[in-house]
Parts: sequence; structure tokens; C-alpha cells
Amino acid sequence: MMAVNSTVYCWYDIQNDPSGVVTNLKSSGFTTVVVWTLHIDPATANLVLNDTTIVEAQQQGQQTVSVYVGGSAFSAALSGIKGAGSSVTRLLFCIASAPPSNDFGVVQGWINSSNTAMLNRLSANFAALKAAIPVIDGFDFDDEQEYQVAAFQAVANDGNGIGAGLITFCPYEMPSFWDSAAQSLNSTRTGTVVGANLQVYAGGGGNDPDSWLSGLSPVPVYPLFDPQETSPAQLTQKLKQWQGEGGGKLTGAGIWTYDAAVTSGYTLAAYAEAIAAGIEG
Repeated sequence: MMAVNSTVYCWYDIQNDPSGVVTNLKSSGFTTVVVWTLHIDPATANLVLNDTTIVEAQQQGQQTVSVYVGGSAFSAALSGIKGAGSSVTRLLFCIASAPPSNDFGVVQGWINSSNTAMLNRLSANFAALKAAIPVIDGFDFDDEQEYQVAAFQAVANDGNGIGAGLITFCPYEMPSFWDSAAQSLNSTRTGTVVGANLQVYAGGGGNDPDSWLSGLSPVPVYPLFDPQETSPAQLTQKLKQWQGEGGGKLTGAGIWTYDAAVTSGYTLAAYAEAIAAGIEG
């Protein structure tokens, strides 16, 4: 039996009730949790989770210091998400989202203008986040606007420098860009890009995982479903169809988001079980 990667994206739910959501996640059967989504303040490089600043630069005497300000309940809950009795083995923070999010554009602008002060501050802010939540494994890139490999490389380098160097992608279009980005990041450091959570809902509704696999290989492609559109039974059926058409190359899948799953009339565990059933046949 293959090891199945099952991913769930968590939005405001994990900010509003970190302890309750993490408790549910640990017994859900999902293996990867992605906290969605971080934004980068263009004026300060502060890290903003949705609309709440969680890492900021503070002046302390003669020094500017990056400080985690996301609250102890949030950091404590996430710090305990893995371990004995938990199905979760990987924790990532997503960066960016659909327009008007322009986070990778902000980073690219600093690169283009050689603004090392802001790039260094961003690095320090990521380090402060990792210090507050040591179990972070890396970041998920949900760029849907800029498509700049250099910006990806800069953030990946920051993650690697703090021991959070795993990167996943969350694409829905532009397969040639994501192919080149994976090749670039993995040529810099082997094993950086560990998966692509391919949106197969909304704007990505027509995506075929097998066609993306051919370009991203050996990076695994994980179809990402919206529980508001897809029941567990439908998810299993679709995965079995793709497995049959593509020769069984898929090794996982995911859902966006936790909130959509738990308000769908089905349990979170039902979606994890549906993914395993669809992948394993």
C-alpha cells in the first residue's frame, strides 16, 4: 500500500479557533496542513496572515528586531500539531493568493531595485515566524499574478536558511512557468519543491493532473478539490478516473479549505478517507 499524501488548507478557521481546529486536524487523517495565506506588507516586509499582522519589525533601542505578534494560542496550537497520535506530518504556510494579492511582485520589486534592506527584513521576519512555530516545514506558493522565478528563489532561500526549506506550489494555470520554477528551485537545492497542489476547481476546473505531471516530473502533482463543489464520493470517483487514465501516477490529493469541508455536511475525516480510496483504488 502506497503512502498517500492528503493536504488540507486552513483559512480563518485556524486563526479564530486554533486549539479546536488543530485538535480536529490531528485526528482527521490528513497528512499535510497548509495555513492559508500569508501576505507581505510592501512598506515594512511584515508578515500578514489574511488581514492580521503576525510578524512585525519593531524598534528596540538602536536595533530593528523582527517579532512574532500572532498570539500565544495560535503559535502553541500549531507547535503541537504533529507528534504521537497525530496524522499530520507536514506544516506549511501559504504565501499569496489570487489578485489583487501581489506578494511575489513585492519581492520581485525589491530584487529589481536591489533593496537589500527590505529583503533582509523579510528574511528576519520568516526567521521570527519559524522561531515562534518551530514545526513549520516550509511554504506553499499560491502565486496567481506575477510568475517571477527570482522571487520564488528568494523566498525559498529564506525558508532553507531557517530550516523550513520545503516548497509546494498551488497552481491553476501557466504550466510552463511552474515547470521552469520547479526546475530552477530544485537545481539550486535538490528536493526543494516537494509537490504541486493543482487547483481542479473554479478557474482550474478543466485541469488534467496527468498533463501537469508530464512537465513537473519528478515533482508529484496533487489534485486540489473544493468541498463546496465536490462530495467525498465524487472526489474518490474523480481520482479513480484519473488514476485509470494516467496509469496510477497520482500519490495524493487535497482540499481547499478546512471550513468548506466541515460545513459541507460531511466530516473532515471523510475527505481524507475519500482521497486514500481514490488514490489506492
